[in-house]
Amino acid sequence: MKLFEFIFNETLIRTVITIILLFVIYFILKIILDKILEHQKSKANIDIKKFNTLRILFINLIKYFLIVVGILVILNALGFKVSNIIAGLGIFSAVLALSLQDSLKDFFAGIFIILENQFSIGDIVKIGTFKGEVIFLGFKSTRIKSYTGEVKIISNRNITEVINYSKEYTKNLINITVNHEHDINKMYKVLDEICKSLDKKIKNIEGNIEFLGVENITSDNIVYRISFKTKYLDATSVQRNILKELEILLDESDVNVPHPQLEVCYGD
Repeated sequence: MKLFEFIFNETLIRTVITIILLFVIYFILKIILDKILEHQKSKANIDIKKFNTLRILFINLIKYFLIVVGILVILNALGFKVSNIIAGLGIFSAVLALSLQDSLKDFFAGIFIILENQFSIGDIVKIGTFKGEVIFLGFKSTRIKSYTGEVKIISNRNITEVINYSKEYTKNLINITVNHEHDINKMYKVLDEICKSLDKKIKNIEGNIEFLGVENITSDNIVYRISFKTKYLDATSVQRNILKELEILLDESDVNVPHPQLEVCYGD
């Protein structure tokens, strides 16, 4: 008889129903979240690591929220005054939020960095005056390693402006300085043919290597310019390969250009 009364106890039934409903709500919200994230993933080209990070984050937020709701519902069924508990939690949360406001700012800034796809691990970025590779991206801080090995740890809330060199192809320029003894019409023809030849030899470039024409004229020399686009991480190796081939092809065309006069520069 006592067992029968225990099984059909109203409080126990409410508790069981609450737990079942919360599990159902959790799985429904999880399915909805996965569909939303999948849609955003294909729309914004979010990589798999970033997608998994976002998924785990939001699933944990949903899970903890439902656990808190479930505990409050069960406590209410057991006869506790939930309103007093909520009021106490509100005061506690306010005190906690004030003491952890910088950490909360870091947390939400980290979320927005991921959601807006500002940068990812492996990207080359410049934050403030520090430039390097992103080696860690968390919800509190970001770590960047410079070319010379220094690692800078930056609180996410302090990341207000970012230059990302890895998102798009960068434009690179090479100046070729020759003296006036070389006919300008001949140089146009030679450099145009060299650029077409380089297109077939040089890898990791976007589009074609382009001959832009005369960049500058001095009393002693004429400066010609060529340009190419490549990913930032490939720029150094591509430049070296182009300079090597330029030396060879210019020599074959009887154009004497000393090595120091092959100048690499950046920008438009």
